[in-house]
Amino acid sequence: MMGLGTLGFTAPWILTTLVILPIIYWLLRVTPPQPNRVWFPATNLLKDLEQKEETPQRTPLWLVLMRMLMVALLLLALAGPLLLPQTQQKSAGPLIIVVDTGWAAAPQWQARLRLVEDAIAARRQDQPPVLVVPTDLPLTEEASARWLAWETAANGVATLEPHPFVLPRRPVLPLIESALGDLEGNTRAQIVWVTDGLEGPSDAGGGGFAAALAGLGDLTIAGLPLTPSTLALMPPRQEGEGLVLTALRAQAGDARPVRAALLGESARIIATADLMFEPGAVEATAALPVPTDILGQARRIELQGGQSAGSVFLLDDSWRRRLVGIVAPESAETAQPLLSKQYYLEKAFQATTQTLAGTLSEVMDADPSIIVLADIGQIPDADVDRLADWIEGGGVLLRFAGPRTANQAEQLLPVPLRRGGRVLGGALSWAEPQRLEPFSPDSPFFGLTIPSDVSVTRQVLAEPSIELSERTWARLADNTPLVTGQQIESGWLVLFHITANPDWSNLPLSGLFVEMLDRLVALTQGGGLADAIAKAGETPLPPVLTLTGLGALRTPPPGTEPLPTEARPQPGPETPPGLYGTAQSITAFNLIDTDFTFNRLESFPASAVILTAEAQRPVDLRPPLLLLVLVMFAGDLLLTLWMGGRLRFQSFNLPGRTAVLALCGIGLSLAISTPVAAQVLTDEERFALAAVQDTRLAYVLTGDRQNDQVSHQGLTGLSQALRIRTSVEPGEPIGLNLEADDLSLFPFIYWRIDEGQQTPSARVLEKLDGFMKTGGLFLVDTADQDIRLPGGNRNSAFATAQQGHLRSFLSQLDVPPLEPVPTGHVITKSFYLLSDFPGRFTG
Repeated sequence: MMGLGTLGFTAPWILTTLVILPIIYWLLRVTPPQPNRVWFPATNLLKDLEQKEETPQRTPLWLVLMRMLMVALLLLALAGPLLLPQTQQKSAGPLIIVVDTGWAAAPQWQARLRLVEDAIAARRQDQPPVLVVPTDLPLTEEASARWLAWETAANGVATLEPHPFVLPRRPVLPLIESALGDLEGNTRAQIVWVTDGLEGPSDAGGGGFAAALAGLGDLTIAGLPLTPSTLALMPPRQEGEGLVLTALRAQAGDARPVRAALLGESARIIATADLMFEPGAVEATAALPVPTDILGQARRIELQGGQSAGSVFLLDDSWRRRLVGIVAPESAETAQPLLSKQYYLEKAFQATTQTLAGTLSEVMDADPSIIVLADIGQIPDADVDRLADWIEGGGVLLRFAGPRTANQAEQLLPVPLRRGGRVLGGALSWAEPQRLEPFSPDSPFFGLTIPSDVSVTRQVLAEPSIELSERTWARLADNTPLVTGQQIESGWLVLFHITANPDWSNLPLSGLFVEMLDRLVALTQGGGLADAIAKAGETPLPPVLTLTGLGALRTPPPGTEPLPTEARPQPGPETPPGLYGTAQSITAFNLIDTDFTFNRLESFPASAVILTAEAQRPVDLRPPLLLLVLVMFAGDLLLTLWMGGRLRFQSFNLPGRTAVLALCGIGLSLAISTPVAAQVLTDEERFALAAVQDTRLAYVLTGDRQNDQVSHQGLTGLSQALRIRTSVEPGEPIGLNLEADDLSLFPFIYWRIDEGQQTPSARVLEKLDGFMKTGGLFLVDTADQDIRLPGGNRNSAFATAQQGHLRSFLSQLDVPPLEPVPTGHVITKSFYLLSDFPGRFTG
């Protein structure tokens, strides 16, 4: 290659053909352009006679110069011009390429691969054997260096990739010496070291490694100096409502903004913050304001544009707020927050967790750390098995007592319960309200201070058993249990024997309630790396996902070992950075820790040639020169046709261009236009539309035509009475299918049980339970009102069967026990002044 400063040529001998330019000038100058031809009739001749231009005798000078320039540019392109050509040390010996494959090389990885390819391409003439040695690959006793043929060396380079760790470089020196010893002859090798510019661990200085390479051959160092694009994200710290982020760059430079993104599942951006590097600074800090509940959805923080394992910080359970699912059977209470159980639970959990309220199925689908059942007595059988599996996997089921729990609860309890509740205090009670005993050392609440004003007026008692004492976490002064708990596999069952609101105790109004719930949150899985190691003891943490050198998560590669717990692990081939643990307890193992700093290489042998960043990649000027020649040739052709009279611009008139553009526009509009399809409603949409257009009373379709007709006529009469006597104007009653239709569209549902009624399915029971808990009124009619009337056509067997259906049905719904309507209830003041409720027939 011949070079002229910053310009070089791969085929300089072609430049000798420039001597023919004077000959080309003479030939073009003496050759006149083609004369114009004038065709008869004479009118065209007369028209042309008006033109004052004359055909020249010689080619115009400007056209000659343009053609000579076109030929010169073509010859220059064939000579292979290169801008900023590389100046490497060359020898006739083999070519050894040493490549740093640590994470710091990842931001400019493709550029580094091009450096390797250029080093191989520069030896095209002699085609020596090539040895490619990555410095950050683990070396074993069986590892050996293999020389590659020049033709296949580029394929071996394409398989290289950066790694999410940094290993010492010195172990590769014996490998290179051994490979050189296998070659015949003592020819000095050419060595190209594509470095990331950073010192590795235990390198004893980068200059020592470079000096050792220089002793093995003619050394060229590429990849310097460091660029400010190599970034490292330090571990963030929590301050108030958000995080404080700190980023480092490997080399100081001009002012540069860097955007940090907080990412959730599927790389969804949750929040961003801009870090500004000041001129000459290598550190930038910025606050990332994000609510704590939103932080629980985050999975990683990354610096956009960094593209390396060092610019990513993985978040694990220690950074996330636990998700608490609350299931509370409340309807009208939600309009009265101080009466709502959900209100007190949300207030108590809000400081340290994220809460989600909904049905049991909705809460379980969210996979929370804790599920709270506030006075849920009856749990559907399908959900019992699912809850049991969830608890065994590490979940905490926290239950609060109440009327429903005292009446129905039998499953998923830490201790068996007695039916009914115990009342303490009041005019008819046999004891005063009880206070709490100090917590025992075996209790999770041990050490908490009990306020003197906390008392309990009612509780659900536990059945005496052998396990009751060891499962009791909190007691009243009379030694009866207040909180009981049981561990099941990796999870816990916990029961507060009082309600979650102040109905039975003022504990939910105290700070002790919040502290007790915080202790229960601590029972869930989670914690940082140190906590996970301490919790695991001597059990290593298995890998789940590991980082690549470019900062992406992937399946752990072969050879990845569990994270050791006996000491602080270091990133390496066996334990790369990533996520370790189990699906229930994820621990993040990050590359960058709080002690990280960039240590730059600063000393090199005097004999080494250092390729600066500006000279790293030569620019091939052939493509732009050939393109320019092609454009000039096309221009020359048009000018020649025009000067010869073959091209007349008058033919391209305005109407013709307008017509062409119009046709193109019409065709384009037809191509991109799509017909608008008419909207067709489904059966479900038609049903929902009919239900919401007017307030409608609904009845359950039983399949018995006569029974359904009675239900329809009865609700029609009730709707008419409402229109006459109230401000409600209901529409025509509508029949619904409990399995398929949406019950929330109706305020009132009537079900007249027929003789062959079957027990509802679990799906129907769940829908009815949710309907009633959200304020719906559900009326079940056993249709046995006339069995004791004179002339009644029903017998006692029918009545017994209907009552059995009702009992079986109600036993599977989470409803409180029946209680007499107290005096002064709101129903005695609605529309009619009623003192009792005898029904249609008294008695």
